[in-house]
Amino acid sequence: MPITDLFRRHSGGLKVEFNGHELRTPAARDTHTLAFDEQFRIPVTTPLFQDSIVIRIWDSAKWVRDEIIVQGRLSFSLLRMHAMSPKWFNFYGFKSEEVPDVQAITSSGEVAEENAYLGRLLISARVNKVESMAALQLPAVMRGGPCEEPPSAVQNFLMDAFEVSGCAGSEVMLEMSVGTKSKKTKTALRSKDSDEDPMMPGRFLFQGDKGRMTPLVAVLPTSPAEQLDVLLSLYSRITGFVTDADWQRIGFARLKVAELREWDGDTQTPLWCALSNMAHLPSSIEPGAILCSLAKSGETVLTRGVPNCKPVKFQLRCYLNMARNLNCEGDRVPSSFCEIACAGQRERTKVVPQTSSPYWAEMVEMTISLQCSLQNMRCYSEPIQLTVYDVLGKTLLEKVADVTNNAKQLASGALGGNIPISNKDGNADFNDEAGIAAADIDVAKIGEEYAGYVKDQAMAQMMGDVMAVKRLGEVKGGRKVIGRQKIHFRKLLHPLTNYKMRQRWIKLKGGVMGTGWAGDVMIGFELMRVKYTKDFPPRAMKPPGKPCLISVAIIGLRNLTVPEVVEGDPVLQVVVPSVKADPSKPEPGAKAKAKAKAKADGKGKEGKGKGKAVKEVGKEEAKESKEKDGEKGKEVKDKGKGDKGEAPKDRKSNIGMAGLQMAEGSDAIQTMSEVIVWSKKPETRLHDKDTNKKWSAVGRVGYEFLNVVHIAALLPKLPVYEPDLRFLLKDGQDSDSKLLAEGRIGLAEHLPWVSDKAKAKEATEAKDTYSDGEGGAYDGMPVSDADEEGANYVEVVLGNQQAKIAFTAEDKGSFPPVITACSEKSQVAAKGIGVSDWLIAVKKKDEKQATRFSDYVRYPLTIGDPNPREVSNVSRVA
Repeated sequence: MPITDLFRRHSGGLKVEFNGHELRTPAARDTHTLAFDEQFRIPVTTPLFQDSIVIRIWDSAKWVRDEIIVQGRLSFSLLRMHAMSPKWFNFYGFKSEEVPDVQAITSSGEVAEENAYLGRLLISARVNKVESMAALQLPAVMRGGPCEEPPSAVQNFLMDAFEVSGCAGSEVMLEMSVGTKSKKTKTALRSKDSDEDPMMPGRFLFQGDKGRMTPLVAVLPTSPAEQLDVLLSLYSRITGFVTDADWQRIGFARLKVAELREWDGDTQTPLWCALSNMAHLPSSIEPGAILCSLAKSGETVLTRGVPNCKPVKFQLRCYLNMARNLNCEGDRVPSSFCEIACAGQRERTKVVPQTSSPYWAEMVEMTISLQCSLQNMRCYSEPIQLTVYDVLGKTLLEKVADVTNNAKQLASGALGGNIPISNKDGNADFNDEAGIAAADIDVAKIGEEYAGYVKDQAMAQMMGDVMAVKRLGEVKGGRKVIGRQKIHFRKLLHPLTNYKMRQRWIKLKGGVMGTGWAGDVMIGFELMRVKYTKDFPPRAMKPPGKPCLISVAIIGLRNLTVPEVVEGDPVLQVVVPSVKADPSKPEPGAKAKAKAKAKADGKGKEGKGKGKAVKEVGKEEAKESKEKDGEKGKEVKDKGKGDKGEAPKDRKSNIGMAGLQMAEGSDAIQTMSEVIVWSKKPETRLHDKDTNKKWSAVGRVGYEFLNVVHIAALLPKLPVYEPDLRFLLKDGQDSDSKLLAEGRIGLAEHLPWVSDKAKAKEATEAKDTYSDGEGGAYDGMPVSDADEEGANYVEVVLGNQQAKIAFTAEDKGSFPPVITACSEKSQVAAKGIGVSDWLIAVKKKDEKQATRFSDYVRYPLTIGDPNPREVSNVSRVA
């Protein structure tokens, strides 16, 4: 059967492989459509050890080997049970001008989403059973029989673009394509309220009819599984006096036809559509999002109106608590920060240096503008772009420039005789600024990186290597993308709602293709009208904490690969992130009995050998502390309603909790730590041959510590904050020592006050998407002009009187409902309320909180209602 709509001209055919047989059709020459009308006959005897029938479309050219365009598989076991009627199979991949070598992407080990239509194939298949082995025929390619194409229908696709946000460039352009047919918009220039630098993401507004596309007409199968996808592509370019780059496709979206809205006779309300990254572009290029109206129609649409929308201001709050297990290439430990972008606005957290699990504990807020449809008074939120960056500092070329400048200064000093020579070893003593800078730079490593840079430049320019292009552009502005996530948040905070923000874990998408797992982030959101910002103060980022004593037994380190630049033995630091204590409250203390028991273990920070003596001391301390606690017990008890574990204010009884306020960290979290330095001879030895071992084999090193440390901390009470235990391996004890490696163990399931371990584990599991809204993407968020700042509305207290007003019968799809009739003698009319006013809220008698009208069953408050309901007050917009 035919292969149609191939993206470019090919000279090739079709090949079928199964059960050790390979059959080919004759090659066609330079065509978009390969009409075969061929039948492949393959003899098969069961049982079989394979199930996949491989179908390949190949392209042949002179002097080079055949190239596989697309490949698919059919299941023999399914065909054996049910014959397959003629069916269309659609092929998607990558454009040859964007990805010359597809193997470079497929060999990366990550799955990249296809972003280009390559063609489709119409095939049918069946399995015929024969009576005997003698009836089996030889494999052959024969002429095909009559075939009916699957039923199809005409579809008209209508699109209006209004805004593009979150991508770089001086101007942008949109393209919609279905198969080989496509339509484009006119260009949109960068908005004046965006960053002046075109390399930074900004906003682009389509003025007038620049965003309107003429209807795209396509004939598609009626079966949703056989229909082509709608491809939306975003093109961007940077223009100026120095550069005038060509258009570049930077983002795309593949939409199913069955999921598109049906044309209802009027232009649809615009919705935001988040775009995906291009597989061949570096991760530093953001794909952006588009605000558009997209619908389908089975009939020809001659005229379209303009959506009746207006901008509405909202306040968006993002609670960024922490991240964990951030991935970086090689052995680098990231210095990361998080950036939030929405509706052209951007905010970021501070940089937390050298950790793969940073604590930001920050709330970032921004005022954004969203489009509100006046048809149904609903707003449609823009996707929130969350990006985690790794701060690398200077780029490779900047480092090379520094090395060159330092070398020039040293050479100039040498010619002038300004480099002193040490009398001890005769080596140069770099005591000037240039010498110190040169000594701190790893020239060998920079040279190795620069050699790789030159190689990537040659591969990218001469051979069009996709992976080389990605490596060259992954660092931008001294930072590199670790991972991204698009978040659809549609929960509106309002005084009439009881929504409670919850922070949760979500997965970051990163890696080479931007589709792999790159770590987890804990985040929460609040969205409200600007008018209600003061009604909802920001939530505290500090989680509630409980005192806890963490005891860690360090056996040793195994299979370490220590860099050659490290002199001496590495230092292990055990760290526990702790909640900062509130100075206005009594400092919590660990129970003396627990501390005494911990000391009685016999191997505290002193190492081996003091088990019996420490145990006796521990008993005495426990006894003394118990007596002191008993003397103050009555005073603490009379205090009343404190927690059972609350300790008295006397710092002497706060065993193990001293110094909780001295450690450094964020405003909410600090770090409590203990440092373990390896030494061959322990401070306390059991015998003369009692030593800590150290060994090396095959370039790896091992150390024996046999030590126990006790760390007192305020751990978060809720498991969702996932308190953890961290191990930092450094090259020294100084504050400026280099971090060599990092590891962590989650403690959420081991908290002593957690009874349900499974529930605690579930609370810390990261989800693929963030979902905290109600309804689908087409539902939107109901808004009202009464929520505008300075809005004038009237409140009427009715008591036992009737409202005597009527509303539109078909007001289910709109908010707020509109008054259609009002008695002139009613108390409502006396307040100036009349026809065409909006009912904003209704508060029933004995109800604590007013409720938005749309959240209730529609009130039957009509003129002459024989059974009127008792309403205490009615609010309306004048």
